[in-house]
Amino acid sequence: YPEGKTDSTYTVPENVEAIKGHAFMSAKCSSIIIPDSVTTINNYAFEGCNYLSKINLPSNINSIGSQAFSGCSFKNITIPDQVKIISSGTFSNCKNLETVILPNGLIGIGYGAFSGCTSLTSITLPDSITELAHDIFKGCSKLTSINIPKNLNKCTTNYSSYDSKTHAAFTDSNVTEVKIPKGMTKIPSNLFYNCTSIKDIELPDGIIAIESMAFFSRHA
Repeated sequence: YPEGKTDSTYTVPENVEAIKGHAFMSAKCSSIIIPDSVTTINNYAFEGCNYLSKINLPSNINSIGSQAFSGCSFKNITIPDQVKIISSGTFSNCKNLETVILPNGLIGIGYGAFSGCTSLTSITLPDSITELAHDIFKGCSKLTSINIPKNLNKCTTNYSSYDSKTHAAFTDSNVTEVKIPKGMTKIPSNLFYNCTSIKDIELPDGIIAIESMAFFSRHA
């Protein structure tokens, strides 16, 4: 995307299959139209597009890179069905993002994927998800309730020297209500590690194991 170009709308040419890293970084257009030929959006492709309030993600897209849309301004986004992983920081600091629709075949969400999305109020985690990384919803101050995927079996953590504490998926989020689905038999290790905002957890019949550190919290 040419530096200094000021058109408000840009259409990616037909037959383009991949949008390379930094291709639109900090571009000032407000609307981008992506053709069905695109299957890959690479790391940082639209990072810092603060004016980008409208974009379509065609159904053929199967890969979206790290921080690909970090700092964009759209309010809603639907992830295509072929995407299996939300990479680290993909939608971080999208401060106008309110609603996210995830595909049923999604299996994992990378660290900080939605961190800093201060307007996010609605997201449903599909049962196909098996792994959640740390700080996914950090700073999502309007996201107060969330569901837990019944096939979830791994939650990673990371120690931050910045605040001297270990972070997990819901650390530093504002989630107060959590619903564990019927059919889930164990609470994975670290699921609610250092999640101090949770006040209400609904556990179904059938839970047979709560793994180590699942509800551990260390207050400063």
